[in-house]
Amino acid sequence: MPDILPPPPVSQRPSLRMRADLEQRARAACQSTYLGDHTSLCRVLGKYLCYVDTRDRHLAPHLMMNGFWEPWITMAIAQRLQPGMVCVDVGANLGYFTMLMADLVGPTGGVIAFEPNPRLRELCSSSISSSGFRDRTCISGLAASDVDGAIVPLTFDFSSPMNGTIVASAKPGATQVRTVRLDSACANLPRVDFIKIDVEGAEELVWRGMQGLLDKNPHAIVVMEWNAKRQGAERLLGQIEARFPRLAHIGFDGEVEAITRERLLIERGAEDYMLFLKG
Repeated sequence: MPDILPPPPVSQRPSLRMRADLEQRARAACQSTYLGDHTSLCRVLGKYLCYVDTRDRHLAPHLMMNGFWEPWITMAIAQRLQPGMVCVDVGANLGYFTMLMADLVGPTGGVIAFEPNPRLRELCSSSISSSGFRDRTCISGLAASDVDGAIVPLTFDFSSPMNGTIVASAKPGATQVRTVRLDSACANLPRVDFIKIDVEGAEELVWRGMQGLLDKNPHAIVVMEWNAKRQGAERLLGQIEARFPRLAHIGFDGEVEAITRERLLIERGAEDYMLFLKG
């Protein structure tokens, strides 16, 4: 008999069983009702009230019909946040992860969320209030970037608002938003423990504008979307490695696993990674 048992089948791994259980419970508790004016109210993760735009064909259907989004990231966050922590959610969207953070840090903690899309920010704010987290959550309409006070155009489609992007020059229908560095926006916070960044290609701008914040909070965990096919991706990866030489990402089972630069650059093509960065 061998001394080392072979790894269990994927279906038997505890983390994947936990993900399957999360999905099953969320679906069983999921509810959705149409309120009119392109707005529905749904129950996500069995407990949070979340307002969505019914024109959205990407994120909203998952929340309305399944009651969850990106369960592997949901699990990774849930396993690491503690009461009293201070979190920053950059690219809050509808507020799914914002509410999760606010619930986990409790009334002694806090969450600052950034969402420059006016419609998403309105829905996010309604969800935060209805779910009872207004006392510990601040929602900003500023766009996190590498400069303070610039006016930049934000473009988005109502059918896919989660993919809104800051563009170099104004286009018809673009929304003008003001920028802020996280270094400035978080300057008065006593500490920051957790930062989530998902800004559809503007990650390098956010990264450049938060180096002072990371200097002040070397213990902070950063969870950041990264895609090898985006412009400047390899340059950004080099900047990340300079501060966090031990690269890791959140796997689809919710586990944090080490990964090399080489794998990041070639393995997934144009699919996203969610990097997990900790000193």
